[in-house]
Amino acid sequence: MNAPGITNASARGAVEQSTDLEGLALTALAAVGGSGDELLFLAGSTTDGLANRNSDLDLYVVGDLRVTGSETAARQGERTATVAHHEGREVNVAVLDPAALGGLRDAFGASVASLSGEKGIAQLVDEDNLKILHRVRTGRALRRPDRLRELREELGTGDLPRYLLNVAAVAAVNRLTDVTGELADGHADSAAWMYREALVHTGQCALAAAGVTVPSVKWLVRLLQRQAARPDDSGCAAHVARRLLARPPTPPPRWRGPGPTSPPSSTPPATRPARTSAPWPDGSWDDTDDPRRPRRPERSRRGHRPRHGDGPRRA
Repeated sequence: MNAPGITNASARGAVEQSTDLEGLALTALAAVGGSGDELLFLAGSTTDGLANRNSDLDLYVVGDLRVTGSETAARQGERTATVAHHEGREVNVAVLDPAALGGLRDAFGASVASLSGEKGIAQLVDEDNLKILHRVRTGRALRRPDRLRELREELGTGDLPRYLLNVAAVAAVNRLTDVTGELADGHADSAAWMYREALVHTGQCALAAAGVTVPSVKWLVRLLQRQAARPDDSGCAAHVARRLLARPPTPPPRWRGPGPTSPPSSTPPATRPARTSAPWPDGSWDDTDDPRRPRRPERSRRGHRPRHGDGPRRA
């Protein structure tokens, strides 16, 4: 499985060269009034090697602190605010409460333990918890790297790939079951939508099998492309990624028969049957001898139309 942090060497180098990490650390500490002894780490799309020019720079501080800035999110155990801009990108600082992290440790531990039980998986309902676990697992420490290693051990982030693998696999199977039910009841459009969801869960399952724990669906295609492009990986995850990314085959064009502008061909033309009961590929009917074609009454030798009941005259 992939080690915590950016697994793509070129992506890691790009982050180090384009980002003033020390400047970001000082900005974050100033926003929370920290002493510099707190755990501070950079995480998110930047450390995952997925950031673009508009991506935020996300920093996390662990401690009993308050962040000063334009608050963007607040939930139990976490407060986030935009504190500055760096080369046009927002700098967001989130303060994590140590007590809330302790609750997350217990909840995730119970979820992992349920993987070996017979009563089903105890899922983490709060998606933000998965985000925290992933970012602790893959973050880059700017202060107190020793404390980040300890936090990973405390939270059990090493079990995150296995947990996500099981959750995604169950979700994919359940959604495919829904697809068959919708098709049986004649709801084709609904079945198609559910099938797309099943493909998403299948992709997440493949990534988790490869040790990739990014929880946000928006990065699914980028992550699958990265996995499929690994020449040294011939495992199941890479094969699944290539299958999911492959474009469906284009159906062959429908043959419409020779037209007036058709180029000359050395192939002899197809023999047209004497009678046909179905249209030709060009949509026309060969009704020359078709029994369904209305027949004009034949004229007699003496030039009058035969009347109903006329028959052979006796001599």
